[in-house]
Amino acid sequence: MIQISKFTDGAEKKILLMPFCLNAVLTFHRLQHGGGGVKNEVVGFFDNDFKLQHSSYKDKPILMPHGTDYSVILCMEEHFDAMERQLTMLGYKGRIFKYNDLEFEYSEQDIIGEVDEAEYIKNAKNEAIFFNDVSRKNGVIKIKELKVAAKKNNAFIVDSLDIKVTDRCTMKCNYCAAGLDYMKKGQDNEINAIIEDFVCFLSKVDFIRRVFVTGGEAFLHPDIDSLLRCFIESNECKEKCGSICIITNGTVIPNSNTISLLKQANMGVLISDYKHWNPTKKYRVTELISILNKNKVPYRIDSLLSGWRDIQSIVDYGEAEFKSKNCSNLFCSPIENGRYYKCWFLLQACKLQAIPFDENDSIKIDDINSESYQRYRSSLTPGCGWCKGHTWEQRKTEKVAVAEQLREPRKYKKYFE
Repeated sequence: MIQISKFTDGAEKKILLMPFCLNAVLTFHRLQHGGGGVKNEVVGFFDNDFKLQHSSYKDKPILMPHGTDYSVILCMEEHFDAMERQLTMLGYKGRIFKYNDLEFEYSEQDIIGEVDEAEYIKNAKNEAIFFNDVSRKNGVIKIKELKVAAKKNNAFIVDSLDIKVTDRCTMKCNYCAAGLDYMKKGQDNEINAIIEDFVCFLSKVDFIRRVFVTGGEAFLHPDIDSLLRCFIESNECKEKCGSICIITNGTVIPNSNTISLLKQANMGVLISDYKHWNPTKKYRVTELISILNKNKVPYRIDSLLSGWRDIQSIVDYGEAEFKSKNCSNLFCSPIENGRYYKCWFLLQACKLQAIPFDENDSIKIDDINSESYQRYRSSLTPGCGWCKGHTWEQRKTEKVAVAEQLREPRKYKKYFE
């Protein structure tokens, strides 16, 4: 680590931060506190987004990268190499540093109260919803999270939560991630129970980075507006949720009231676009995008070009430890009927009665706290032994057909038959 007081020559350092993102803003404020009696002067930000030109943060201009003798701190880890190459091509002659190689006197939590959130959001556009500007997608979420962490030591922070509202869908995809390809007919979950589960879960945690409303096809639920109103009216939801989005397959157009509520709730729409894989199905993605744009509801389109994985196949019971080490399925964790499941396989296998019931395969939402949550997610439960296994290596290499439509449900055997 390089102490901030020693990372350039001379008593006064002129610095540019690249690109304009939350890490750059946090670095800006940490530099204001100096270090070792040395003054660090941030003269501006470099960013390739032409829409940000002539903008500023704290009166510091956002500029297109160009040749200069000032020191540059790179603030977005996934693009370090690309930014360094660009500066070299532009004839940059100053020194280049990476923000995570620097040692600051103040932590991010120490200075989060100094961040001008309104000014940052103005330049970062809709990144709170993580759709329209991928490079800055997590900034506002992180601001909210840091504010929570600054108020409470060891804050209970959950990465993501899936709110399942229905088993009904307009499609019958083989290898459905929610396991609906095993079901003859889906049904809607009762809306009051859905809201009760979510409110209860929210009361147990300090912050949820991302909340996904999903199905089936979530827009098919006849009472979806009631859940959206909950998001709008709940102060706890506004304080504790980073982003909220609803997932759709692009075959259903929500009514005008639902669109209005999406906008009021500051939600986004994640559209799974399957027309590349299944051109015979009647998709309405273009129509949906037009409506979302007209109403300024942020969205993101996932064309699923990386392929699907088989995450729902139920196999003969095996060694859970062997199959579940380094599991890659834990990033999608649903709640349903008063219980929290660490993955969709456990939820659907239990619901189908395809595996023997064991209360350790899920946890009561009423019983959740930081310790029980971490213990459950890190443990190997009995149901894990019926899963084919999903390591991160398998995630990269094992692919199946995307959105292949079934005429009949996949066959499976109930455990007690």
